[in-house]
Amino acid sequence: MNNLKIQRAQQVTDEVVAGWNEALQLLQTCWVNGAGVLCDPGNTRTKLYDAKCAIEKALGAMRHFSDWPRERDYD
Repeated sequence: MNNLKIQRAQQVTDEVVAGWNEALQLLQTCWVNGAGVLCDPGNTRTKLYDAKCAIEKALGAMRHFSDWPRERDYD
């Protein structure tokens, strides 16, 4: 078993999952009034921006790591 490779992949995976979950949480709700207009455009903009940052952080972690374990690494 290639423990070092797997441990590093686990660390990167934790970073990706954290960004993914943060973005999901931020994008969970978008409030629209009865006229079909955003209730709080400023808050919506902030949440979209923060979610984008979380996604970019997760993508960055993936971009900078290419040594993902293969099946044989788990043996």
